[in-house]
Formats: sequence, structure tokens, C-alpha cells
Amino acid sequence: MEQINVEDIQPLVSEKARVAIFDDHGQDKAPFVSITIVKVELCPDKTHLRIYFDDINFFGCPIDIQCD
Repeated sequence: MEQINVEDIQPLVSEKARVAIFDDHGQDKAPFVSITIVKVELCPDKTHLRIYFDDINFFGCPIDIQCD
């Protein structure tokens, strides 16, 4: 698996995104919300990508997800 280079995703900062939470079967668990990405970085143990939508709050995306 290729390692994520945070520098490659810095252009996403200031972009608008629509975010929703889904379960493992693709079922909606919450409605989509619009956010503006203010910062992206790897978590300290480098297992998740943190996507901040303000100075404190972020959501984490595992970086070892296998895509079909």
C-alpha cells in the first residue's frame, strides 16, 4: 500500500466538501453537511488522516482502507 503524502493533499485546504457518516453496508447514518476544510494532517501514530473543519474539530479517516 502506498503511503499518503500530506503535502499532496494540501491543495484540499479551503475547499468545500460534503460529509456524511455511513455504516459498513453503505447505509446513511446522518445527513450530508457542507464543510470547508481548514487543515489536513496525519495523526501522531500515522494511522489516520485528520481532516479539520475548524481549529479544533476534525474527522479521522483510516489510511489503511482497502478499496474494491
